[in-house]
Amino acid sequence: MIAPQVIEQVQSALGVIGYGADNFSIKNVSCPFHEDQHPSASLHKDKGLYCHACASWFTWKQLAGELGITWISRKSVAPLEWGRDVHGALPSETRNGLIAAGLSDMARALDLFFHYNYMLQERIEYVTLDLLSSCIEAVVNTYGIPFDFKPWTYRKVFEQLQGKRLPKKGEFLRSFFLSYFSLQLKEGKKLLKNSKRGRKEGRPSRETWLWIPRSRDDIAPLAAVLDRDWIVDAGALEIDDYQTARHYKAAATFQEVKARPGKYARRQIVASTKISFPTLKPYAELTGITITPQAPKRTELTPAQVLELPENHTALRLMIAQKKVKANAFMVDERGIRHELTKTGARQALAKGGGKLYRAEYQASDYRPEGTA
Repeated sequence: MIAPQVIEQVQSALGVIGYGADNFSIKNVSCPFHEDQHPSASLHKDKGLYCHACASWFTWKQLAGELGITWISRKSVAPLEWGRDVHGALPSETRNGLIAAGLSDMARALDLFFHYNYMLQERIEYVTLDLLSSCIEAVVNTYGIPFDFKPWTYRKVFEQLQGKRLPKKGEFLRSFFLSYFSLQLKEGKKLLKNSKRGRKEGRPSRETWLWIPRSRDDIAPLAAVLDRDWIVDAGALEIDDYQTARHYKAAATFQEVKARPGKYARRQIVASTKISFPTLKPYAELTGITITPQAPKRTELTPAQVLELPENHTALRLMIAQKKVKANAFMVDERGIRHELTKTGARQALAKGGGKLYRAEYQASDYRPEGTA
Protein backbone atom coordinates (compact mmCIF):
# COMPACT_ATOMS: atom_id res chain seq x y z
CA MET A 1 0.00 0.00 0.00
CA ILE A 2 1.31 3.41 -0.99
CA ALA A 3 1.68 6.31 1.42
CA PRO A 4 -0.59 9.26 0.50
CA GLN A 5 2.24 11.79 0.26
CA VAL A 6 4.02 9.60 -2.36
CA ILE A 7 0.82 9.51 -4.43
CA GLU A 8 0.48 13.29 -4.09
CA GLN A 9 4.10 13.94 -5.14
CA VAL A 10 3.94 11.58 -8.17
CA GLN A 11 0.65 13.13 -9.34
CA SER A 12 2.12 16.62 -8.96
CA ALA A 13 5.30 15.70 -10.86
CA LEU A 14 3.33 14.21 -13.75
CA GLY A 15 0.73 17.00 -13.77
CA VAL A 16 -2.25 14.74 -13.07
CA ILE A 17 -5.35 16.77 -12.15
CA GLY A 18 -7.88 13.96 -11.77
CA TYR A 19 -9.10 10.53 -12.83
CA GLY A 20 -11.89 9.40 -15.10
CA ALA A 21 -14.48 6.68 -14.57
CA ASP A 22 -11.96 4.04 -15.78
CA ASN A 23 -9.49 5.10 -13.03
CA PHE A 24 -7.01 6.45 -15.61
CA SER A 25 -5.82 10.07 -15.57
CA ILE A 26 -8.17 12.43 -17.41
CA LYS A 27 -5.43 13.47 -19.84
CA ASN A 28 -2.21 11.82 -21.00
CA VAL A 29 1.05 12.63 -19.23
CA SER A 30 4.68 12.57 -20.33
CA CYS A 31 6.41 9.26 -19.65
CA PRO A 32 9.51 9.78 -17.43
CA PHE A 33 11.16 6.61 -18.75
CA HIS A 34 11.92 8.02 -22.21
CA GLU A 35 12.06 11.39 -23.97
CA ASP A 36 8.38 12.07 -24.46
CA GLN A 37 7.74 15.33 -26.25
CA HIS A 38 4.11 14.38 -26.89
CA PRO A 39 2.44 12.89 -23.77
CA SER A 40 1.87 9.21 -24.44
CA ALA A 41 1.24 7.71 -21.01
CA SER A 42 -1.72 7.39 -18.64
CA LEU A 43 -1.59 7.08 -14.87
CA HIS A 44 -3.86 4.47 -13.33
CA LYS A 45 -5.13 5.18 -9.82
CA ASP A 46 -4.13 1.74 -8.52
CA LYS A 47 -1.86 -0.04 -11.01
CA GLY A 48 0.63 2.71 -11.91
CA LEU A 49 1.69 4.18 -15.25
CA TYR A 50 1.02 2.67 -18.67
CA CYS A 51 3.06 4.09 -21.55
CA HIS A 52 1.64 3.54 -25.01
CA ALA A 53 5.02 4.27 -26.64
CA CYS A 54 6.89 1.81 -24.40
CA ALA A 55 3.91 -0.60 -24.38
CA SER A 56 4.74 -1.28 -20.72
CA TRP A 57 3.35 -0.89 -17.23
CA PHE A 58 5.41 0.85 -14.55
CA THR A 59 4.53 0.43 -10.86
CA TRP A 60 4.14 3.31 -8.42
CA LYS A 61 7.45 2.32 -6.82
CA GLN A 62 9.25 2.44 -10.18
CA LEU A 63 7.66 5.83 -10.88
CA ALA A 64 8.76 7.25 -7.54
CA GLY A 65 12.33 6.02 -8.09
CA GLU A 66 12.53 7.48 -11.60
CA LEU A 67 11.13 10.84 -10.43
CA GLY A 68 13.52 10.99 -7.44
CA ILE A 69 10.72 10.70 -4.85
CA THR A 70 11.45 8.85 -1.60
CA TRP A 71 9.39 5.69 -1.51
CA ILE A 72 7.29 5.18 1.64
CA SER A 73 4.86 2.33 2.03
CA ARG A 74 1.93 2.53 4.43
CA LYS A 75 3.33 -0.64 6.03
CA SER A 76 6.87 0.74 6.26
CA VAL A 77 6.07 2.29 9.65
CA ALA A 78 5.35 -0.58 12.00
CA PRO A 79 2.85 0.18 14.79
CA LEU A 80 5.02 -1.81 17.22
CA GLU A 81 7.63 0.92 16.88
CA TRP A 82 5.23 3.37 18.53
CA GLY A 83 3.13 1.04 20.67
CA ARG A 84 -0.64 1.59 20.77
CA ASP A 85 -0.58 5.23 21.89
CA VAL A 86 -1.61 8.00 19.48
CA HIS A 87 1.28 10.44 19.82
CA GLY A 88 1.44 13.92 18.35
CA ALA A 89 -2.33 14.40 18.61
CA LEU A 90 -4.38 17.31 19.94
CA PRO A 91 -3.70 18.39 23.54
CA SER A 92 -6.32 16.70 25.73
CA GLU A 93 -7.98 19.96 26.81
CA THR A 94 -8.42 21.10 23.20
CA ARG A 95 -9.75 17.66 22.26
CA ASN A 96 -12.27 17.76 25.11
CA GLY A 97 -13.32 21.27 24.09
CA LEU A 98 -14.16 20.09 20.56
CA ILE A 99 -16.09 17.11 21.96
CA ALA A 100 -18.04 19.44 24.26
CA ALA A 101 -18.84 21.61 21.21
CA GLY A 102 -20.34 18.59 19.42
CA LEU A 103 -17.34 18.16 17.10
CA SER A 104 -16.07 14.74 18.22
CA ASP A 105 -15.65 13.51 14.62
CA MET A 106 -13.48 16.55 13.83
CA ALA A 107 -11.37 15.91 16.94
CA ARG A 108 -10.94 12.24 15.97
CA ALA A 109 -9.94 13.16 12.42
CA LEU A 110 -7.39 15.76 13.56
CA ASP A 111 -5.93 13.37 16.15
CA LEU A 112 -5.31 10.63 13.58
CA PHE A 113 -4.05 13.09 10.95
CA PHE A 114 -1.51 14.54 13.40
CA HIS A 115 -0.46 11.02 14.42
CA TYR A 116 0.17 10.24 10.75
CA ASN A 117 2.53 13.25 10.61
CA TYR A 118 4.17 12.04 13.80
CA MET A 119 4.76 8.48 12.51
CA LEU A 120 6.39 9.67 9.28
CA GLN A 121 8.20 12.57 10.99
CA GLU A 122 6.82 14.92 8.32
CA ARG A 123 4.49 17.87 8.40
CA ILE A 124 1.65 18.05 5.88
CA GLU A 125 0.18 21.54 6.14
CA TYR A 126 -2.26 21.80 3.24
CA VAL A 127 -4.69 19.00 2.55
CA THR A 128 -7.49 18.18 0.19
CA LEU A 129 -10.45 16.05 1.19
CA ASP A 130 -8.88 13.01 -0.50
CA LEU A 131 -5.49 13.55 1.13
CA LEU A 132 -7.01 14.03 4.60
CA SER A 133 -9.03 10.80 4.30
CA SER A 134 -6.02 8.91 2.85
CA CYS A 135 -3.78 9.90 5.78
CA ILE A 136 -6.39 8.84 8.35
CA GLU A 137 -7.07 5.55 6.57
CA ALA A 138 -3.31 4.89 6.42
CA VAL A 139 -3.13 5.07 10.23
CA VAL A 140 -6.22 2.89 10.65
CA ASN A 141 -4.91 0.27 8.19
CA THR A 142 -1.45 0.29 9.76
CA TYR A 143 -2.85 -0.60 13.18
CA GLY A 144 -5.61 -2.82 11.78
CA ILE A 145 -8.47 -1.41 13.88
CA PRO A 146 -12.15 -1.14 12.90
CA PHE A 147 -13.10 2.44 12.08
CA ASP A 148 -16.61 3.80 11.51
CA PHE A 149 -15.84 6.82 9.26
CA LYS A 150 -17.77 6.81 5.97
CA PRO A 151 -17.01 8.95 2.88
CA TRP A 152 -19.68 11.44 3.93
CA THR A 153 -18.13 11.64 7.44
CA TYR A 154 -14.82 12.80 5.95
CA ARG A 155 -16.70 15.34 3.82
CA LYS A 156 -18.63 16.59 6.86
CA VAL A 157 -15.40 17.12 8.84
CA PHE A 158 -13.73 18.83 5.88
CA GLU A 159 -16.68 21.20 5.49
CA GLN A 160 -16.84 21.88 9.25
CA LEU A 161 -13.20 23.03 9.09
CA GLN A 162 -14.47 25.59 6.57
CA GLY A 163 -17.16 26.77 9.02
CA LYS A 164 -20.01 24.84 7.39
CA ARG A 165 -22.50 22.31 8.84
CA LEU A 166 -21.53 23.08 12.44
CA PRO A 167 -23.81 21.78 15.22
CA LYS A 168 -25.65 24.29 17.38
CA LYS A 169 -23.19 23.80 20.24
CA GLY A 170 -20.33 24.59 17.87
CA GLU A 171 -21.81 27.61 16.08
CA PHE A 172 -19.57 29.96 18.07
CA LEU A 173 -16.58 28.50 16.17
CA ARG A 174 -17.86 29.47 12.72
CA SER A 175 -16.04 32.80 12.42
CA PHE A 176 -12.86 31.22 13.80
CA PHE A 177 -12.83 28.44 11.21
CA LEU A 178 -13.61 30.87 8.40
CA SER A 179 -10.65 33.10 9.29
CA TYR A 180 -8.15 30.57 10.67
CA PHE A 181 -8.19 27.71 8.16
CA SER A 182 -7.06 29.49 5.00
CA LEU A 183 -8.87 28.21 1.94
CA GLN A 184 -7.14 27.76 -1.40
CA LEU A 185 -8.58 26.74 -4.77
CA LYS A 186 -6.44 24.84 -7.24
CA GLU A 187 -7.44 25.46 -10.85
CA GLY A 188 -7.40 22.63 -13.37
CA LYS A 189 -9.10 21.37 -16.50
CA LYS A 190 -11.63 18.58 -16.28
CA LEU A 191 -12.35 16.99 -19.66
CA LEU A 192 -15.92 15.97 -20.32
CA LYS A 193 -17.25 14.15 -23.36
CA ASN A 194 -19.83 16.11 -25.30
CA SER A 195 -22.47 13.50 -26.19
CA LYS A 196 -23.98 15.61 -29.01
CA ARG A 197 -20.82 16.39 -30.95
CA GLY A 198 -18.80 13.32 -30.00
CA ARG A 199 -15.70 15.25 -28.91
CA LYS A 200 -14.15 16.12 -25.58
CA GLU A 201 -14.32 19.61 -24.23
CA GLY A 202 -12.59 21.07 -21.21
CA ARG A 203 -14.04 23.18 -18.45
CA PRO A 204 -12.38 24.63 -15.31
CA SER A 205 -12.51 22.54 -12.15
CA ARG A 206 -11.54 23.57 -8.64
CA GLU A 207 -9.97 21.53 -5.90
CA THR A 208 -10.31 22.79 -2.34
CA TRP A 209 -7.22 22.85 -0.10
CA LEU A 210 -7.29 23.59 3.63
CA TRP A 211 -4.49 24.56 5.98
CA ILE A 212 -4.34 22.23 8.97
CA PRO A 213 -2.53 23.44 12.13
CA ARG A 214 0.14 21.05 13.34
CA SER A 215 2.28 22.27 16.23
CA ARG A 216 1.16 23.18 19.75
CA ASP A 217 1.73 26.86 18.90
CA ASP A 218 -0.58 26.48 15.89
CA ILE A 219 -3.27 24.88 18.07
CA ALA A 220 -3.12 27.65 20.69
CA PRO A 221 -5.63 29.99 18.93
CA LEU A 222 -8.19 27.16 18.72
CA ALA A 223 -7.72 26.37 22.42
CA ALA A 224 -8.19 30.04 23.28
CA VAL A 225 -11.52 30.19 21.42
CA LEU A 226 -12.62 27.01 23.20
CA ASP A 227 -11.62 28.69 26.51
CA ARG A 228 -9.28 25.81 27.33
CA ASP A 229 -5.80 25.69 28.80
CA TRP A 230 -3.98 24.28 25.79
CA ILE A 231 -0.79 23.50 27.72
CA VAL A 232 -2.54 20.91 29.92
CA ASP A 233 -2.19 17.40 28.52
CA ALA A 234 -3.16 14.21 30.35
CA GLY A 235 -1.28 12.01 27.86
CA ALA A 236 -2.07 10.13 24.66
CA LEU A 237 -5.14 8.02 23.97
CA GLU A 238 -4.76 4.47 22.68
CA ILE A 239 -5.45 3.69 19.03
CA ASP A 240 -8.31 1.33 20.01
CA ASP A 241 -10.15 4.32 21.48
CA TYR A 242 -10.71 5.70 17.97
CA GLN A 243 -12.99 2.93 16.67
CA THR A 244 -16.26 4.80 17.21
CA ALA A 245 -17.37 8.18 18.52
CA ARG A 246 -18.67 6.44 21.66
CA HIS A 247 -15.28 4.82 22.42
CA TYR A 248 -13.54 8.11 21.71
CA LYS A 249 -15.72 10.26 23.98
CA ALA A 250 -15.54 7.69 26.77
CA ALA A 251 -11.73 7.56 26.59
CA ALA A 252 -11.45 11.36 26.54
CA THR A 253 -13.83 11.69 29.50
CA PHE A 254 -11.86 9.28 31.70
CA GLN A 255 -8.37 10.18 30.48
CA GLU A 256 -7.65 12.20 33.61
CA VAL A 257 -8.95 9.37 35.83
CA LYS A 258 -6.64 6.84 34.16
CA ALA A 259 -3.67 9.14 34.69
CA ARG A 260 -4.59 10.03 38.27
CA PRO A 261 -7.06 7.58 39.92
CA GLY A 262 -8.86 8.79 43.02
CA LYS A 263 -12.05 10.38 44.32
CA TYR A 264 -13.99 12.60 41.92
CA ALA A 265 -17.41 14.24 42.02
CA ARG A 266 -19.59 13.46 39.01
CA ARG A 267 -19.54 17.10 37.98
CA GLN A 268 -15.75 17.01 37.82
CA ILE A 269 -15.79 14.02 35.48
CA VAL A 270 -18.41 15.35 33.03
CA ALA A 271 -17.08 18.93 33.03
CA SER A 272 -14.36 18.14 30.46
CA THR A 273 -16.51 16.75 27.64
CA LYS A 274 -20.01 17.86 28.78
CA ILE A 275 -21.52 14.38 28.68
CA SER A 276 -24.70 13.71 30.67
CA PHE A 277 -24.80 12.04 34.09
CA PRO A 278 -26.70 8.95 32.80
CA THR A 279 -23.93 8.40 30.24
CA LEU A 280 -21.22 8.34 32.90
CA LYS A 281 -21.67 4.75 34.08
CA PRO A 282 -21.86 3.13 30.58
CA TYR A 283 -18.76 5.09 29.52
CA ALA A 284 -16.92 3.92 32.65
CA GLU A 285 -17.74 0.29 31.81
CA LEU A 286 -16.58 0.84 28.22
CA THR A 287 -13.19 2.18 29.33
CA GLY A 288 -12.67 -0.32 32.15
CA ILE A 289 -13.10 2.17 35.00
CA THR A 290 -14.45 0.89 38.31
CA ILE A 291 -16.68 3.29 40.24
CA THR A 292 -16.81 2.68 44.00
CA PRO A 293 -19.51 4.81 45.72
CA GLN A 294 -18.62 6.18 49.15
CA ALA A 295 -21.05 6.09 52.09
CA PRO A 296 -22.82 9.45 52.69
CA LYS A 297 -21.52 11.52 55.57
CA ARG A 298 -24.25 11.80 58.29
CA THR A 299 -24.71 14.38 61.05
CA GLU A 300 -27.60 14.27 63.56
CA LEU A 301 -30.00 17.24 63.35
CA THR A 302 -31.00 18.99 66.58
CA PRO A 303 -34.55 20.43 66.98
CA ALA A 304 -33.11 23.94 66.57
CA GLN A 305 -31.45 22.95 63.28
CA VAL A 306 -34.70 21.41 62.01
CA LEU A 307 -36.50 24.72 62.66
CA GLU A 308 -33.86 26.51 60.54
CA LEU A 309 -34.54 24.29 57.50
CA PRO A 310 -36.31 25.79 54.44
CA GLU A 311 -40.07 25.36 54.50
CA ASN A 312 -40.62 23.45 51.25
CA HIS A 313 -39.06 22.35 47.95
CA THR A 314 -39.28 25.81 46.35
CA ALA A 315 -37.51 27.46 49.27
CA LEU A 316 -34.86 24.70 49.20
CA ARG A 317 -34.09 25.25 45.50
CA LEU A 318 -33.75 28.99 46.16
CA MET A 319 -31.25 28.39 48.97
CA ILE A 320 -29.27 26.00 46.75
CA ALA A 321 -29.14 28.67 44.04
CA GLN A 322 -27.91 31.15 46.67
CA LYS A 323 -25.34 28.52 47.77
CA LYS A 324 -26.66 28.50 51.33
CA VAL A 325 -27.35 24.76 51.06
CA LYS A 326 -25.28 22.18 49.18
CA ALA A 327 -27.01 20.50 46.23
CA ASN A 328 -25.84 17.04 47.35
CA ALA A 329 -27.36 17.33 50.85
CA PHE A 330 -30.49 15.43 51.94
CA MET A 331 -32.21 14.13 55.08
CA VAL A 332 -32.32 10.53 56.29
CA ASP A 333 -34.08 8.98 59.29
CA GLU A 334 -33.02 6.15 61.61
CA ARG A 335 -34.47 3.52 59.25
CA GLY A 336 -32.28 4.81 56.42
CA ILE A 337 -35.21 6.28 54.43
CA ARG A 338 -34.30 9.39 52.50
CA HIS A 339 -36.29 12.64 52.76
CA GLU A 340 -35.97 16.14 51.36
CA LEU A 341 -33.95 18.53 53.53
CA THR A 342 -36.96 20.74 54.41
CA LYS A 343 -39.40 21.21 57.27
CA THR A 344 -42.00 19.40 55.18
CA GLY A 345 -39.61 16.45 54.81
CA ALA A 346 -38.96 16.43 58.56
CA ARG A 347 -42.72 16.39 59.36
CA GLN A 348 -43.24 13.46 56.97
CA ALA A 349 -40.35 11.50 58.53
CA LEU A 350 -41.61 12.05 62.09
CA ALA A 351 -45.19 11.20 61.09
CA LYS A 352 -44.00 7.81 59.84
CA GLY A 353 -42.05 7.09 63.01
CA GLY A 354 -38.63 7.84 61.59
CA GLY A 355 -37.08 8.67 64.99
CA LYS A 356 -33.88 10.68 64.87
CA LEU A 357 -33.16 12.77 61.79
CA TYR A 358 -29.78 13.16 60.12
CA ARG A 359 -28.34 15.55 57.57
CA ALA A 360 -26.45 13.54 54.93
CA GLU A 361 -24.15 14.55 52.09
CA TYR A 362 -23.03 12.43 49.17
CA GLN A 363 -19.28 11.86 49.03
CA ALA A 364 -17.16 11.77 45.89
CA SER A 365 -16.97 8.25 44.43
CA ASP A 366 -13.67 6.49 43.87
CA TYR A 367 -12.72 6.07 40.17
CA ARG A 368 -9.97 3.60 39.26
CA PRO A 369 -8.97 1.49 36.24
CA GLU A 370 -9.87 -2.18 36.70
CA GLY A 371 -7.16 -4.18 38.43
CA THR A 372 -5.60 -1.25 40.32
CA ALA A 373 -5.73 -0.86 44.09
